[in-house]
Amino acid sequence: MRRIVIDKELTRQIIGWRRRLHQIPEIGNDLPQTSGYVQAVLDEHGIDYALYVNGNGIVATIEGSSEGACVALRGDMDGLIITEQTGLDFASENGHMHACGHDGHTAMALGAAVYLKQHNDFSGSVKVFFQPGEEAPGGAKPMIDEGALEGIDAIFGLHHGNFEPEIPKGSFGVRPGPLMAAPDTFEIKILGKGGHGGLPDKAVDPIIIGSHLVQAFQTLVSRESKPTDPVVISVTQFISGTAHNIIPNEALLGGTVRTVSHDTREFVALRMQELADSIAHGFRGEVDFSYEFNYPPLINDAEATELAMTSAAEIVGEDRVVLLDGPMMASEDFSFYLERIPGCFMHLSNPQAVDGVSYPLHHPKFTFDEAYLEVGTSYLIQVALAYLRQNK
Repeated sequence: MRRIVIDKELTRQIIGWRRRLHQIPEIGNDLPQTSGYVQAVLDEHGIDYALYVNGNGIVATIEGSSEGACVALRGDMDGLIITEQTGLDFASENGHMHACGHDGHTAMALGAAVYLKQHNDFSGSVKVFFQPGEEAPGGAKPMIDEGALEGIDAIFGLHHGNFEPEIPKGSFGVRPGPLMAAPDTFEIKILGKGGHGGLPDKAVDPIIIGSHLVQAFQTLVSRESKPTDPVVISVTQFISGTAHNIIPNEALLGGTVRTVSHDTREFVALRMQELADSIAHGFRGEVDFSYEFNYPPLINDAEATELAMTSAAEIVGEDRVVLLDGPMMASEDFSFYLERIPGCFMHLSNPQAVDGVSYPLHHPKFTFDEAYLEVGTSYLIQVALAYLRQNK
């Protein structure tokens, strides 16, 4: 299959779309301005679409010249509650920020849709998803629940940004099987018995109980999980106390758990509750344990991943397609799509320095190199057409 080449005019438009989207970041599943802008671009190019999630999600449809399979591409549109510090001429205007590259994802998805509309000499059809709420509360699942995946045979997506040093700039990184983690959360209310700081024997200290829990949870990683099956348990909140001489009545622990297999996910949640109950009981206290299962682990289909790697190599060369050694412990709600149909999610390394530093995702100074928007767009088109050619 020939390499996809995007002309200079479409590249210019993609950069323009990205810059406008960057100025109007919106949060979660409420994206009226962003969704309206994307709809206007689709209308301008005569591309049909349907709306989901109260008009915030969009699925555009590009029909080929003959019947065939149906493949989907996905771009996500939401931003983050971060005040931008990049100093860009087109920085955010509203106090929020596209600090995770979703403005680029949306622009690349628009570029793919426009290109395919202009070059529809293929068999089958392509659906292009413009999804809200990837960061939270999650837009993929409500779109699925409303029927957005009906009739689609496979789905492909990508994320770009600063993945250094594992993936050199301009390279794709991927692996079959688990690629990203499930981002579950927990909250534990520890109930003790308050008292005088100088008379600890008269009290039940919830801080002592919490301290033992923080330590004990790490044994689930080091002693109860297989070393080849990654697990991260991070206690990120420990809240208690009002004064130096008062043993508090209660304490609160909260944090995140990252796992990449369904069985381990269930096991860790169960063992955390068992440890919390037994340790609290051993110190004469009680716990109220709450655990929330959020996005599932992102697990790439092996056959779709092979096709994705071949397609990426057509764009950047085989030496710039990196087979990752293991999964990343960040998360992505693209995982919900992959629970339903085959597909593959790729990473494109695309950092851009601000004041001489390449900042990570979710940083107030994060940005990316617009020169590689053409690369990401070309990949999306390449993999969609390759799938349709392979599944006539």
